[in-house]
Amino acid sequence: MGPLDTWRTATSVLPRRTALRLLGASAVTVALAACSGKAGPGLGAVALGKFAAGRWKVSAPDANYPQWTLTVTEDGTWKGEYPADDGTGNTSLRTDSGAWSLAGQALHVTFEDGDRTADASRLPESVSGDASAQFDWTFGKRTDGVRATYTAGTKTLVLVRSRHGGDQTVTAVRA
Repeated sequence: MGPLDTWRTATSVLPRRTALRLLGASAVTVALAACSGKAGPGLGAVALGKFAAGRWKVSAPDANYPQWTLTVTEDGTWKGEYPADDGTGNTSLRTDSGAWSLAGQALHVTFEDGDRTADASRLPESVSGDASAQFDWTFGKRTDGVRATYTAGTKTLVLVRSRHGGDQTVTAVRA
């Protein structure tokens, strides 16, 4: 039974105005569920900010700091902790933090020191189950293309950044 048949059945049993009210209420419920991350029946999409919120174990083998724990909050803050050489040959835990904001398909990230920012554009507005996307990532004056793949079963996000000198892979697993 298609949507038109469903509509005909509903209006044959209910007055048309009541059917329209129910349709409107259903649409609002679905929209709110998608934005809040509380999916309704048959709806698996979660707004991007809701998807990103939480704690992630991040590894990037060819980066300066290959292991991170990243915590993202829904209210627009983030904190990254990573082991780093303290200059004496010993390793200590370092922290970076800042804020993030999302407007449609554009993400803006600031660092606590205020001197560094990063931007992503062409992001998907929501994530549903296994997903993949391509977007642009700008840090400083450099823009790179990024391929993102999320596997819902393992809660793993893999980002492959295309850059001069070869691709860089970053793997994040929801903790």
